[in-house]
Amino acid sequence: MLDLINQEAFGDVTCEQQEAVANIVSSNDNMLEMLNTLLETHHYELGQKILSFIPVALQPLIKEVVTELQSLAIEKGIELKSNIADGIDEIKGDRLELRRVITNLVGNAIKFTDIGSVQVSLSQNDSEVVLQVTDSGIGISAREQQAIFQRYHQGNHRRSGKGLGLYLCQQIIHAHGGKITVQSELGKGTTFVISIPKS
Repeated sequence: MLDLINQEAFGDVTCEQQEAVANIVSSNDNMLEMLNTLLETHHYELGQKILSFIPVALQPLIKEVVTELQSLAIEKGIELKSNIADGIDEIKGDRLELRRVITNLVGNAIKFTDIGSVQVSLSQNDSEVVLQVTDSGIGISAREQQAIFQRYHQGNHRRSGKGLGLYLCQQIIHAHGGKITVQSELGKGTTFVISIPKS
């Protein structure tokens, strides 16, 4: 209905009205995203989340996310780049859920970085594939790091969300038999490290 209003299906729309409708659409999108995250979290907590484990190559997944979020980085005047090693093994995982994790981490990194860059790196060792998202942003205090993956934990920064995104990321990675950690220092940036066993 809001799209129809903007398309002037019900009559002329002033610039002020278009701006108001755009704000409503944006609020609706934010509310829907928050509700979906809450529902996904609930499914994981109840053990009712059904994952489709198939061989997944993380390289194209990272490229998709970087391409998708590049406009946000450009808008903020920061560099978004990837550093992917050659010959990375596939993992067994749910592609959609892994994409959700990468999108969340890279999106957060862009949100909390005003100068510099965000880099997504992919490497491997004998037993694991390792994904890192590193930014040159505001950083996270040692105290905040202790609680950052807790449900509903909100940071003290004005840009902090509702405290579900990182909690859900942790649930997803744990469901893949992996682990997620954070390394950060205030004013010097943050690195999230995800390790997932090779298939």
